[in-house]
Amino acid sequence: MPMLLSEVQAEVESWANSINGEYINFDDAFGAQCVDPALHYAATVHGYQRILGHGAFLAGNYISKYGWGDIPAKGMQPGDMVSLNWGGYYGHVLILLRRLSDGRWRILDQNSRGTGDNPSGPCEIRTVSLSSGVVRVARPPRYMGATSTAPEPVKLTRSQILGQQGLYNASALIAAARATNVPLHIAAALIWQESRGLHIYGHDYGGIFSTNPNGLTVGGKWYGQDSNIPVSASNFATFRSLLLKPDGSWTGRTSNGVGPAQITYWASIRDAGLQGYDLADPQRNMEWGLLILKDYLAGDYSEASVKLAATRYNKGPQATAVNKYGLDVWAKSEEIRVALGMDTPTSPGTPDPTPEPEPEPEPEDYTPKPPVTEDPGPRPALRVADVKPVVLPSPEPGPLRPAPRIVQAKGRLWWRDQWWSVLSLSLAHDMPIPGPDQSPIGGTLVPAELRVELARPLVISNYGWDQVRDTPPYPGEELRLDLFDADHQTWVTKFVGEVDESGGSVNEIGVEIVGVQESDALDGRIRHTPLNFRHPSPRNGDRYMSIGLHPLYVANHVARVGGYYATPPADPDTTILSAPMMGSAWSEYGTLFGGWVMDAKGATSGIPSDSPDYRVTPWGLTLGNHFSRWEPRFTDNMTGMLDRPLGIRFLSGPVADDPVHLELAWDRTSIMVQVRPEGLRVETTTGWLPGALRKVAYGRTRALTDEQKRDGFQATIWLHPDGALTTDVDGVTYSHTPFPSYPREFKQFPMTDIRLTARMAATPIGGIVVVMSKDTSVLGDWDRRFIAKADPDHMLFGIPTIQNVNGLDLLSEMAEKALDALWIDEDGRLHYESRTAMDARPSVRTITLDDVERADWGVSRSAVFTHVGGTHLQPACSQTRMSSSVATTLWEGPSDSLRPGEDWEGVASPDAGVDWINMDHTFTKVGRSNVNAANSGVGSLLAGTTRQTDSEGKVEEGVPSISWFNGDVTRLGWDAYAVEVRYRPPDGIVAHFELSAPEIPGLSASVVGKGIILRGRARQVWSEVLTKAVATGARSRRARHHVHDGGWFIQSPLVMGRVLARLAAMLAAPLRAYRELPLAAPDLLIRLGDTVTLTLTGTAKPYRVSGIRFEFTPEAGLSQTLALRQLRP
Repeated sequence: MPMLLSEVQAEVESWANSINGEYINFDDAFGAQCVDPALHYAATVHGYQRILGHGAFLAGNYISKYGWGDIPAKGMQPGDMVSLNWGGYYGHVLILLRRLSDGRWRILDQNSRGTGDNPSGPCEIRTVSLSSGVVRVARPPRYMGATSTAPEPVKLTRSQILGQQGLYNASALIAAARATNVPLHIAAALIWQESRGLHIYGHDYGGIFSTNPNGLTVGGKWYGQDSNIPVSASNFATFRSLLLKPDGSWTGRTSNGVGPAQITYWASIRDAGLQGYDLADPQRNMEWGLLILKDYLAGDYSEASVKLAATRYNKGPQATAVNKYGLDVWAKSEEIRVALGMDTPTSPGTPDPTPEPEPEPEPEDYTPKPPVTEDPGPRPALRVADVKPVVLPSPEPGPLRPAPRIVQAKGRLWWRDQWWSVLSLSLAHDMPIPGPDQSPIGGTLVPAELRVELARPLVISNYGWDQVRDTPPYPGEELRLDLFDADHQTWVTKFVGEVDESGGSVNEIGVEIVGVQESDALDGRIRHTPLNFRHPSPRNGDRYMSIGLHPLYVANHVARVGGYYATPPADPDTTILSAPMMGSAWSEYGTLFGGWVMDAKGATSGIPSDSPDYRVTPWGLTLGNHFSRWEPRFTDNMTGMLDRPLGIRFLSGPVADDPVHLELAWDRTSIMVQVRPEGLRVETTTGWLPGALRKVAYGRTRALTDEQKRDGFQATIWLHPDGALTTDVDGVTYSHTPFPSYPREFKQFPMTDIRLTARMAATPIGGIVVVMSKDTSVLGDWDRRFIAKADPDHMLFGIPTIQNVNGLDLLSEMAEKALDALWIDEDGRLHYESRTAMDARPSVRTITLDDVERADWGVSRSAVFTHVGGTHLQPACSQTRMSSSVATTLWEGPSDSLRPGEDWEGVASPDAGVDWINMDHTFTKVGRSNVNAANSGVGSLLAGTTRQTDSEGKVEEGVPSISWFNGDVTRLGWDAYAVEVRYRPPDGIVAHFELSAPEIPGLSASVVGKGIILRGRARQVWSEVLTKAVATGARSRRARHHVHDGGWFIQSPLVMGRVLARLAAMLAAPLRAYRELPLAAPDLLIRLGDTVTLTLTGTAKPYRVSGIRFEFTPEAGLSQTLALRQLRP
């Protein structure tokens, strides 16, 4: 929101008064000059780094470098920086403070005394006329749009007003007050007094889930002393089982307050469950607490009644004297009543004449809302695919290179932190993966292999290497091989890898090392939950999430598991969010719970209208036109509060005019990071305003160079608990003026969520990593070892369950299905590049007949087909898309029978071609007391019927108490779940327990007869899609058909059409291959995957370098052999 001119004037005069009369030498150069107070002003008041320039040019420099406003002289206002031509060439600069009624200005400047050639004098506030001599006027961005009158006050919703009172879960509180008919201000005061609305366990001394006096582990996570433990459905089930016996009686354990209403008494916790109030749900929790308060109020909202009712809520129904708790609740209720604009409640026993109004139409918050308001269905709606005729690559011939004269072949090996001379070597790079320039038959990625012989490190003697004395190479040690390019007088890296094996002889002076590229890590087992492009939110009632799902997400995930990074890596111990954004908002650490398109758009033939855009970046891809929300992941030793340094790292593409916003939120307060044309901006905010704006408390801006704005950059930001702020852009660190203070929420409550807002034309960012760590080295240097290039015009619509799949096999299969290319280059970097990217590679060299020793080629009829067809898989996802809930039935168990004391165990698994998403692991037990919950169709159910045969042989059926049986669901993998049921009736009960729901009055027929029902948020089913074959135009006496199986890696007619068109062009005629093309002279600049032009017969044809081999011995010197694939028939 624009500032008032009075606020601007007060701020700039306060700064001026602080340095008036002092000598300022801000740049520590040439003494106290006129530019120094201006530099001081820009840095301390506005957070801009020091800039160069004489007085006459300084304002213009701030305009051009930092984007300050360029203001005409007639439009000057307080806070402007003014450059003048006073005093000759170097000029003068000053800061405007106030305009006087006679048109003159109160200003602050330095060196205003003395002569033009020899100015002097300290900083001085004085009055001047600026009718002439003005060269340039610059206005700080914060002061742009300042007005003389305040805007109309914004009408806040009740949720926002309660939020200003420091209450969390305000919308749930409003709904609870309405449901129980308790006046909102009294309800809010009680919840404020109990928990501030936080959904946590209380700190009751010695309580089951209390961190008072000691920390403890809950749900596999450590919570330190006096830290807050959030209430969840799973940990509340555990808490309840520790507090209550199966028959509902008390175990004797000390209870905790539970949730916003801090329900503590064991019998009240038991009764809430029996009456259908789920205390793990914030709204239902508050409803139960307010019902207790309502009984104490008995319709009397007078001061005395509220004080006593609150006291009894705190101390119990026996209390007769008001305590401090009651006094505080009354005082807070009056404060909230006035803030809400409510009338005073009427006399005892009389209904309030001003009933609670219906909720305001404004949303609780100003989070951007998704444009989709109707269920779009389980499948994507796409435009009809318009597959254009394939254009095979035809690059311009590369440059001719004269054969270099290698006077002396040289090789060196980096090993054990030093260079070693090479006695002999053999090196082979291969790229046999099926790609856009090859037949559909081929192998997997083959890591390069190096065999090299090194001299013994001791003085030459008659002894060879000794495996004990000389500590020969051992597997895993780092290797790097360079060969010397005599033409360019430079060393060229040809291999980066590690020792695989070594050997030698005591009779030889050398030792042989066998090195391989680091592909073993890619052999790791990949496990991944199934995903859908319209993925259900983990939060009940929320709309589905448009998560973005590009194939590159899969490749990047496998690469990261193998240690190959395109975006910054994440430290598992300190990271609270890692979202690479490489084709999806699905996070590596942290939980995505909201995502949708920002600006409405139309569908294309590859991307539906409700999915985000995919934007090409220097590191691969990221999402555009998207809003994402993640819940941070706090490790055992974290509180989630700003009690340790907070680090933020991300990659930015070229800077656009439309800013991108990354916000770390503590409910309604936040740290806002923006990439704007004027620079990298870090702000602290204290509240929300309409139009998705924020109330900014403090802000600091880091300027960007023209190169960074054009090409993108890496940003690393550290905020410290004491207010210190540093920003690092591409390795250059700057310490800003510290923030004077933080909103109290930062230090008192855990961070609630992290949000990314990127509109359609905003600056693209990705590789987001947020950490909480005292060790700032966790955001240290890293190497980009994954090179990803992908087409942004299509996507996947689902990813199936991936369970224990070899990572390298997964990548290789994906590349084969999509006709992409996969290899590890000479520098040890993993490449995954699309057909389009490979086609666009220019020819790096033309090879003539004079450049080769021989040219043996071959063709095969096995790669020629007359017709090409295809199959692929496409998912359909069953879920409650517009209001997420655990309402999709996934599995029903058998009606087995248990005797008293017996356990039943089974494994639930989805059928082939079916995925289960977000299964509910917590059973709702079916009994007489919770028929409504059982009939809701939400959540997993466990039910049973007791059966007993009497003396006459008649079978008696009964409804067992829900305390007699229990069950658990444990995930074994994303495709298997262990289910256990335990039958523990009281002593003396001999009836068997059949896993089958009894006929209870009011129980739905859809439940009766079923014992175990597992439900989840979604069920994804895959079906095969056939694509009609197309003719290739191949000349053949009989038809030969090739069917390309795209699997789940191709999911749209657009991509399958493109693949088939490309295959048809490739398979129409034999592709000539040169499996061995020895060069007359080695060319060290040719790399694996390069395009070269061959003119061996006078006709120029493009080829892909699919293999490179080097051999070196002292006798024969260095030789190089290429393997080439023709790019087009």
